[in-house]
Amino acid sequence: TAKLKMENGQYNSALEFAREIRLIFSNCYKYNPPDHDVVAMAKELEVAFETRFAKIPLGNNISSSKPKVNSSIKATPVKKWCGCITSCKTKVSNSCYPLIR
Repeated sequence: TAKLKMENGQYNSALEFAREIRLIFSNCYKYNPPDHDVVAMAKELEVAFETRFAKIPLGNNISSSKPKVNSSIKATPVKKWCGCITSCKTKVSNSCYPLIR
């Protein structure tokens, strides 16, 4: 998982990490129905990720290759429980990261 790779120092650069995280978002949108809670959560997390990632100094040549966040994506409220996994009963909060567990 991305979390384990990060903890084990397996990414050679911040851009490599960002590519993998963006692939996770892309796969989420591709393999889940648009009205699914996990898609709504992914949209919110994607905006937060891109906002924070944009603050990382990467140099002009790298940061210019970073795709822009689609401003037309609107996050929708999710249910009380995250529902990231059928058995998950984690309340939606800052500690809930369903896409990178």
